[in-house]
Amino acid sequence: MSSFVAPVLEEDEEELELSLRPRRLDDFVGQERVKEQLQIALTAAKARGEALDHVLLAGPPGLGDGGSNESEARTPPGAGESE
Repeated sequence: MSSFVAPVLEEDEEELELSLRPRRLDDFVGQERVKEQLQIALTAAKARGEALDHVLLAGPPGLGDGGSNESEARTPPGAGESE
C-alpha cells in the first residue's frame, strides 16, 4: 500500500522560498525571446489601461513559468521598460 505525503512548508521555509523567486521580468536569466514577447504584451496592455489578457506559461519544472506569473503580478507599471 502506498501513501501520499503532501509537502508542507514551515513559516521560515516559505519566506526563503519566496525570496528565491524573481520579482521582476528583468530578474529572469535566459529565455530572452519569451521575455521580450511578454514585455511587449505587458507594455501594450498598460498603454491601453487594461489588464493583460490570459497568458498560459508552461514548461518543465525549473524553467520559471510559475515564478514569472508571480513577478509580473508584482511588476509596477513602466518597470523594466527602455527609456
